[in-house]
Amino acid sequence: MKKIYRILFTFILIYNFNYSWAHFGTRGGPTGGTVTCFYADNGNNLLYFGTKTGGVYYSRNTTFTGWTYVNYIGLESPYITAITSIGTTTTGVKMVAATPDKGLFVSSDKGITWTATYTGLANTNVTALITKDQYIIAGTGNGEVLISSDSAKTFIKSTSQPGSKINSLITDGNNIYAGTDNGVHISADNGLNWSVAGSGLSGQKVNALIINSGTILAGTNGGVYAATLSGINWSLTNTGLNSTTVTSFAVNGNNIYAGTNNGVFTSCLLYTSDADDN
Repeated sequence: MKKIYRILFTFILIYNFNYSWAHFGTRGGPTGGTVTCFYADNGNNLLYFGTKTGGVYYSRNTTFTGWTYVNYIGLESPYITAITSIGTTTTGVKMVAATPDKGLFVSSDKGITWTATYTGLANTNVTALITKDQYIIAGTGNGEVLISSDSAKTFIKSTSQPGSKINSLITDGNNIYAGTDNGVHISADNGLNWSVAGSGLSGQKVNALIINSGTILAGTNGGVYAATLSGINWSLTNTGLNSTTVTSFAVNGNNIYAGTNNGVFTSCLLYTSDADDN
């Protein structure tokens, strides 16, 4: 009987999201520019972010006392749409950066120098990137998904497509989620096939996605939407976020960072749960 009670309790659990945001510029962060993407290099304790016109920057992600410009030798475009990495400290870690006009670039020295990668990449308007297991998955401006199993050397096209511009890709370890110009889509087979994820975001342009503690956040032109992975129904959560064009996310511990068209904001997840346990 006790086991049945726990199943029922999980089923009727209701989440009320309450995110409160503060401008990150007060801690020495960048202000006034458009931040397009984040990448947390936890092994080297660095937080990278890409920009719309200025290439790549990084900061030590324990102090955040300031930001350092990465000298992007070989990176042919200053517009960075996504950053990810693949490999281990044993096999060698490679950073991969996406651009909307020059395709993909790979770096083996923490972003100091970059080399273009083109094989199988028919569309150089790459708008999103993610690494899952041995795969790098890229989304493009025309809604295509491209998959690489050899550290971004070659790519193949997925079987089905989300069908509209892919702005963000993220995984919970099992599924992959794509934020598009028409809501959020989900794939359960490493990007080969896609379907709509949940309700409440149809027709919304989703610029960014992030997952933390069983919660998925979607950054849109109208602010931040939140949902639980166990039952995806989206709700708006914008408290303290006075710049609601959210272009990117990163997470560090309990803190979530939102890149906007007016700098970076930070938040802690504060949710309450109501349940009938009678």
